[in-house]
Amino acid sequence: MIIQIPLGNVKAYLIRGRKWILVDTGFSFSYKKLVRTLKKYQIEPEDISLIIITHNHIDHVGSLKKIQYLTGAKVLMHRTDAKDLINGESSTVNPVTLMAKVLFKIVRTKHIVFKPHIVFDNEMDLSRFGVEGKVIHTPGHTDGSLSVLLNNGDTLVGDLITGNKKGAKYFYVISNIEDLKSSLKKLIMLGAKRFYTSHKNICDVHAVEKLLEE
Repeated sequence: MIIQIPLGNVKAYLIRGRKWILVDTGFSFSYKKLVRTLKKYQIEPEDISLIIITHNHIDHVGSLKKIQYLTGAKVLMHRTDAKDLINGESSTVNPVTLMAKVLFKIVRTKHIVFKPHIVFDNEMDLSRFGVEGKVIHTPGHTDGSLSVLLNNGDTLVGDLITGNKKGAKYFYVISNIEDLKSSLKKLIMLGAKRFYTSHKNICDVHAVEKLLEE
């Protein structure tokens, strides 16, 4: 079971197995919405076994300190983006649209400093946290982006892609497009069927395959 948590223009997710896992935490102002969502589904803070951060950008880590303190859950990241978070730096990306380039010039947001409890390099099984699946290193949006691939094919991919009614699209900021394409191909090879994105809609594997062919 996956619960989407809309947090303005970004989403966090709750994954239910034998325990609960929270994926991403939104902006700093997202904390109250996260707490309300836990109450709505009658999830006690201590029921969260793990917090997974898909990548180190402020719309994904903004409420991390508060929600981690509330739940006491350990925080998991890929080693590369974790290094940036420890240093209080946003992980590097390149804007690929005109609008993104303009926003990068005018928007300056203070980052947070946090040391994750668990870091990994290639992949890690999640069964000890009560969920049947694994986290996989999927660089492309940032060098240390990760995806959560569940055994049923549901896959949470952060900002690797976005979705709309016409299908899958690349996000407007990318660290390395060839790495990103390789990451999507790897997920498909490993059995990804539905791609849950942090911005906009869910995409099926056929939409992602079509994107890769373009």
